[in-house]
Formats: sequence, structure tokens, C-alpha cells
Amino acid sequence: MSFIKISSSVIAKSFLLVFLLSSGFFLSGAKAEASSTMWKYSYTFPGYWTSMETYDFYTQPRTAVLATFFASTNKSIYTVGETASVTVSVAAGDQGNSFNGWDPIMNGLLNFFFGSSTPYVGVAAYFGPYQVAQCDAAGSCSSTQSIVVAVPPGNYSLSLGGCYNSANGCAPSSLPFSVVCPGGTSWDGSNCVVPALVPVNAVCGTTHYSCTAGRHVATGGVNQVESASGYTWHCGGSNGGSDATNCSEQKAPCSFSGYVSWPPGCGANASGSLPSGASTTVTNTNAGYSGSKNYSCSNGTWIAGSESCSPVADPVAPTLTFTANPTSIATGGSSTLTWSTNAASCWATGGWTGWKTVGNNISAVVSPVATATYTLECWNSSGVSSGQRNATVTVGVVASAPTLTFIASPSAVSSSGGSTLNWSTTNAVSCTASGDWSGAKAVPSGAETQLNITADKTYTLECQNSVGTKVSKTVTIAVTLVCNPDCSEAKNHCSGTSYPAGCGVCTGTRLCDYNWKEVAP
Repeated sequence: MSFIKISSSVIAKSFLLVFLLSSGFFLSGAKAEASSTMWKYSYTFPGYWTSMETYDFYTQPRTAVLATFFASTNKSIYTVGETASVTVSVAAGDQGNSFNGWDPIMNGLLNFFFGSSTPYVGVAAYFGPYQVAQCDAAGSCSSTQSIVVAVPPGNYSLSLGGCYNSANGCAPSSLPFSVVCPGGTSWDGSNCVVPALVPVNAVCGTTHYSCTAGRHVATGGVNQVESASGYTWHCGGSNGGSDATNCSEQKAPCSFSGYVSWPPGCGANASGSLPSGASTTVTNTNAGYSGSKNYSCSNGTWIAGSESCSPVADPVAPTLTFTANPTSIATGGSSTLTWSTNAASCWATGGWTGWKTVGNNISAVVSPVATATYTLECWNSSGVSSGQRNATVTVGVVASAPTLTFIASPSAVSSSGGSTLNWSTTNAVSCTASGDWSGAKAVPSGAETQLNITADKTYTLECQNSVGTKVSKTVTIAVTLVCNPDCSEAKNHCSGTSYPAGCGVCTGTRLCDYNWKEVAP
């Protein structure tokens, strides 16, 4: 392979630049961010054989980056007539004997071809035949220049070239940019102009929220207004057209004719028509009940509202409550029927039969082999009936046993302190408290804080599933007493203790309980 050494007279300010100009249509509105590019001039040295004493070596081909070139614009999209800022720069790379890891023979070849002194580098940017930016120097350089973008809208590119030492060591590149007309204008072949406006008169649409011509008139958006009975809106002429009158549309009315009913036994015949947004009340006409139901009309649709319905009780009729607990049991299980009445007598039918005891909270345990409904009816001394009450017990329900976690945190407090009871349960339908608290508690979990505890307290929680299987847990909150440094006070706090004459040694604070005794020193 032959090598030709380049003379120093050629090294300097020669640049091989390819000037490319491409144009075309461009859609305005893109985000105008800065644009940049980077390219390099590299040289690859071939492999060679060398001999050192009795050993022969083959050196693989190696590539040297001799210069790195940069070019950038302050935007990627310009408006017609805008000033663009273009920056070019170059940094020399591997040169002289600075190739780390290169053997001396390869360094020698590099110096032979390109010289061992600092290389002369250069870079330039052209737009068409016009030079936009250029710099050259020994080692590195940078330059920023401006140009007025006075060309029609379209896509263009700057032609870029960078050289290392001579015109034989050059590398071309390009940097694209676009030109658009300012917003609201378009290119008429020679200038960016505002398009001519054609007057358009508005026409209200046949349905709300629409105009068949023109535009809605409002600041920042459509000024359509909706009410319970209709819509109003306004259509204005665009591009100089005159405004139309205000528009309106009534919502559809509601009509009905027929019988309506609601539980447990109310009903009435109703008919009529209501405009959208109006409401009406239907009053019960069924004997033995009192109540009413509210309806409203919303654009052709009836909307049911609140309702009430209750039996009209005989003033002298006895009262009767009748329940089963639980209402579902496993085969072989049992349920408790409970009733309360102020009647003189009660008769059972259905799953049981016979006269039953009267009074409050009377109960009876039943164990049906199949699902059964128990009925109870009572009468006062005048023979007025309470009406029948039913309780159904379902048999054959398989239910998982309930679980319960119940803790007090903390479990020991100082006098007048407080603690929180926390519980969680699975497979339970109810929980009941007893001991130093009472009442029904939340399922499946809950928390309750006990305050001002001055003595030990015991809290029990019992939960049961749908078939009556129960689980119970008890926690205790203990009150710990604090010994006062004053021995006479300590006697009051620690009941039952005795102190020797030298009780003055009782210093500091000491935890104790009712069984604690101080030991004499």
C-alpha cells in the first residue's frame, strides 16, 4: 500500500462544503425547540506486520477520531423574516503522539500522514450559496452568527462541512430547520397575509346546544344554560355576520294514567301530565293504610322520590312483636322465638300450635327438622286482634364457625388513665358486649376507647354467626398504682403495707400493686 505525505502548504483554511437547499410545504404549529447536530472526521489505519528481534507481530487496523464538529440553531422552526442564530464549533481529537494505547509505529504513521504539531481545523455552515457561520483555528474554534430568514414557508437545511488539516480530510453534514407564516396568516405566494373573512349569519339548531350556522357566543366557550324545564343558548354570526335571536328548547313533559302502588300496602289511581322540572305527590287510597309517594318529571322520565306507608292501627288493638333468632340454623340446630304483647291471649299456628303465654320478652326454643314458618296472633279482652306476625326459621344452612380477636391496648394503665378495646371477627353477623361495657358492637371489626379507669375492669365480647354458633373473648384492664416519694402518701396508695420508723428512705417513684410490701433496708 502506498502513502503520500501531505505538504504543509496545503494545510490551512480549505473546506470541502456541500451546499444543499431543499424546500417544501410545512404545517405550522410545531414546537420550535433548538436544533443541533454533531459529526466527526475519522481515519482508519490498516494493519501491518512488524518484527522485534526474533518475534513477528501483526497490528490490527485502528481508527482515529481526528476532529469532532458541532453545529446548532436556536430554534428548529422560524417565522418568515425572523432572525436565526447559528453556532458552529470544532474540537481536534487524536493527534501527534497522544494516542493512548497506540504502539510507537502507529503513532509514527499518524505523524507521517498528518504531522505531529497541533492540527489546523475548520468548520462552516451555508444556507444556499450564503455562508451563515464559519471558524477555523489551530486545535479548536467556535463561532456564532445571525441571519434573517427571508424565504417562503417550507423545510430547509443548513449545509455543514468540517476539515482536518486539508481539503482531503473533510466531512460534510447538514442541519434541518423549517419556516412558517405567523399564526393566523397564510402564504399568498409572496407574503404571509390574513385570509379574507366571509360573513356568516347564525341559525339556532333544532335541539339544545347546537347551531346550524355561525357559532355559540360566549366568553371562553359555549353559553348554553340548562334548567329543570329546558335549555337556553345563543348563536352568533361569525366573520362579521349578525347575531341570531336567543334560542330555547323545552324539555319533554311526563304523562301518566294508571294505578301505582308502594309497600307494604299503599296504592292509588293517578293520571295527568307534568312539565319537566315539576313534581307531584300521590296520596294512598287503600283502606287500612296511610301514606304518600312523590314523583318528579325530568325530560320525559318519571323519577320516583320519597315514600311513606304504614297500617292504620285500631286504637284499641293490642301490640305484638315476634322474632326468631337465629333465622337460619344447621340441621339439628335450634332457634329462639321471642315475643312481647299487651294482649290478653295469644294463639300459635304454622310450625307450632296452641295458646301461648302473654307478657314481655316471652321466649320458646324450637328445633325444626325442615324450614318452618311460625305464626302468632293475639287479642285483647274486647276481642280485637293484633294481626298475625310471622317468623321463619330456615334449616340446612351451613355456616362457618365465627372467630374473634379481642385486645385492650394498653392492658395496664395508671389510675384515671385510658385504654382502647380493639376487635375483629370473621363469619359473624352480630357481636354483643357485657361485663364493664354493654350493647351491640360493630362487625366485622371495631374499636372503642375507655377513659378515666380508676379500678380494674373486665370487658367481654360475644359474637355469633347466622346459625347461632357463638364465640366469646374477655380482656382485663389493670390499674397500676404509683408510690409517692412521701411515705405517708405511699401508705395511702399501697393499701395493707406497713413501714418502719425509717421510712424516709422511700425516695423516687415506684410501681406497686395491692400485694406489694416495702422491705426495710
